[in-house]
Amino acid sequence: MRLSSPSRLGRLAAVAVALLLAGAVVPAGAAEPAHEFGETVDYPLAFPVGGDATAGDRSGFWDSRSNGTHHAQDILAPKLTPVYAAAAGTVAYVNYSRNPAYLNPERCCTLVIAHDDGWESWYLHLNNDTPGTDDGLAWGIAPGILPGTHVEAGQVIGYVGDSGNCDTMAGCPPHLHFELHDPADVIVDAYQALRAAEQALRTAEGIAPACTPAGAAPLAALLGGTGLLRRGDSGPAVYELQGFLKLRGFAPGPLNGTFSTATYQAVRAFQQRRGLDVDGVVGPATRGAFLALSRQPRFAGLVAGGDEVLIQGERGPQVRELKRWLRLAGYDPLSVGPRFTVATTNAVRAFQQATPGLPVDGRADPATRLALARALHLIWPGDCP
Repeated sequence: MRLSSPSRLGRLAAVAVALLLAGAVVPAGAAEPAHEFGETVDYPLAFPVGGDATAGDRSGFWDSRSNGTHHAQDILAPKLTPVYAAAAGTVAYVNYSRNPAYLNPERCCTLVIAHDDGWESWYLHLNNDTPGTDDGLAWGIAPGILPGTHVEAGQVIGYVGDSGNCDTMAGCPPHLHFELHDPADVIVDAYQALRAAEQALRTAEGIAPACTPAGAAPLAALLGGTGLLRRGDSGPAVYELQGFLKLRGFAPGPLNGTFSTATYQAVRAFQQRRGLDVDGVVGPATRGAFLALSRQPRFAGLVAGGDEVLIQGERGPQVRELKRWLRLAGYDPLSVGPRFTVATTNAVRAFQQATPGLPVDGRADPATRLALARALHLIWPGDCP
């Protein structure tokens, strides 16, 4: 495991200062109006887990539980990985008690820090096992971390474990359950703040930020995921969501992979048209509606694998869909009827000529259709160097 050091503490503190100087929203204390439950916030944090831990994908705060909420980010890491204070503050709560007299290994291990600005961060599932066991007989709070102790951002406060209602033997991997509460004790979504802290820390340590390789098939990230997508989210699934919404005639705003207000409004319009609950969140029902549309012959036939080639003179729903794709990509086939016309051939040739690596023959082969899907933002392009 990687132990803390003055240099790491200094880097974490510097990262927190850098986030403030970069324009992160600085909370105004108790006078600030309460946020909405689950609202994505821009709050300066030091990344709270050491080692090679990352904020991971977007599946933390909102999940498939009966009430739809988990209200935390789970950061997976091996047992005994150091846990750091995400912000400067005073330890308000240790081991389910605000009274040091009640510290008890049998009820280990939870910790709450009241930040100097009125916010709070909560740290659950800290280690309660002696090394190499799952015996529940250890104490995962760092020495000297007691109620009333003031800590600095980046200071070691405990160690990752599987305590509480998480147990490795029952299939729950060791992780830190991290919650962020605003001054009115409203639990907010800290995912974007954690990702910013993670990237800033990796940059300070000279480590390249994590990247996601390019997708291989249309809508693979959108239809293959299970987590909810909502305002503030970003990544491959959101990128493909925006491309598909635009293809279906909605206006999701810039196709940049960030779930903006325009994307939220487009999702709501899609839900209303499909008779779904209009909440602007892509959950199981909305994702299922996207899946059903993707299985319609005109779309599925166009993106299917194999060696089928659409050529001049052919007719059918796939040709109609191809012509819609071409028009949306900026290559007008003059009509969107079901026949592969001379104008369609010319539009395909123009697209092929503008796309490196494609044969310029006017035939819509699988490689051309795949490239067209990429041009329409239906396939995540990747963000790796």
